Amino acid sequence: MLGVSRKKEPSFTIVNKRTTPKVSYNQLLKATNGFSESNLIGTGGYSSVYKGILFEDNDTFVAIKVLHLQNRGARKAL
Repeated sequence: MLGVSRKKEPSFTIVNKRTTPKVSYNQLLKATNGFSESNLIGTGGYSSVYKGILFEDNDTFVAIKVLHLQNRGARKAL
């Protein structure tokens, strides 16, 4: 008996780089409430990830990865 495998659709949206808006550091600072501990999603050896709301008028939720460039190998985490 052969089983049929059905691939699940991804649960995230892939953003086209050509339509991604440019965002300033000040906008990221505001979106994360100053990279507040309460917005910290997780940390690793090379980076921390914060959640935030980028544009309050349309509730654009984002995750922002902050590289710890002082750690050897952090540039590879891009």
